[in-house]
Amino acid sequence: MKRIAISKLSLAASLVLLLAPATFAKTVQVGTCQPNLQGYSTISEAVSAVPSGSTILVCPGTYPEQVTITQPLTLKGVQSGTQANPAITVPRGGLTKTSNGVYYQVLVQGPASGVNISNIEVNGAHNGVPADSALAGVYYQSASGSVRQMAIYNQTGNYLGTSVYIDSDLSPASVLVAGNSMHDFDSSGVYASGTITITSNVIVASNSFTGSAVPNGIVLFSGGIVNDNILITHLQPPGVSAQTGIYVESDATITNNTIENFGVGIWLFGNSNTATLNRVLLTDEAIVVSGTGNAVESNFLMNNEGADDNGAGIDFDCVGTGNTVINNVINDAAYGIAADSGGNTIAPNTYSNVVDIDGAGCGVRRR
Repeated sequence: MKRIAISKLSLAASLVLLLAPATFAKTVQVGTCQPNLQGYSTISEAVSAVPSGSTILVCPGTYPEQVTITQPLTLKGVQSGTQANPAITVPRGGLTKTSNGVYYQVLVQGPASGVNISNIEVNGAHNGVPADSALAGVYYQSASGSVRQMAIYNQTGNYLGTSVYIDSDLSPASVLVAGNSMHDFDSSGVYASGTITITSNVIVASNSFTGSAVPNGIVLFSGGIVNDNILITHLQPPGVSAQTGIYVESDATITNNTIENFGVGIWLFGNSNTATLNRVLLTDEAIVVSGTGNAVESNFLMNNEGADDNGAGIDFDCVGTGNTVINNVINDAAYGIAADSGGNTIAPNTYSNVVDIDGAGCGVRRR
């Protein structure tokens, strides 16, 4: 009987140890807006103090700090009274950088997974980052989680500023980027690799629609989902290289996005991508298809005449082959199909107000 009692005690102790992480995860606040919650004066202090799996509620206010997260947790801005504007800004001493040279405002560093950030503004104004240095508003470095309902902006000043940077160089990242407002960046709105879903965001290069930089909207170096986003930039200034609304390599799905004013609306650089039900307007090339096995179907491509009245609906870049391009509506363009070296399925499509449906061959017109 005594042996049995000891075994039961050992089992109970083991269960306590197994349940400890969940038991001690807690909810705290930054600020004083939430009654009866433990409070911290800075986000960084709270992040360092709480156990894994905790929730940190950030009260309205301005937090001039650089935040690093290395364990699973939820970081969420909350409303208090008539205010719902917690904001992370650049600290007085400026920003530091990671070992791979990226200056950041919020860093989620792997192997952390389940780091979910939402309802917080990240303002990169007065960042002081040196020229030709990478800057990220939110940087997931080989980590996983979600970025939701954020306002991430003013990552500018060095032509390498990105609102959300997701890096899978050290280990795969899986991140959801949903419902965010990103604007006033000078490299990309989202620059990502890994298992990525980018949905329902509004990405505007510049609220003033001025300046010399024409950044990319979304750059995705891996398979992923890009759907229901709105991407806008200002018109390409003379002498400035045109950039791309959505650039993907291989195995991505791009659906129901609205893209306006980029040099290229959607660029399927690699293979086995699918682009459907997108609306692309005011570009030089609405969709460029450079790889093979891509499906471009049921897109609406309007007013893509280009700055020199030489724009196209679909451009195969003289290298795209084995692609299926059907049931697209192309209205108001110099060329319907351009730079097709053969081997693609290009019918049926619907053309209206197109000068030459299939007339710009390789070597005739280049970007």
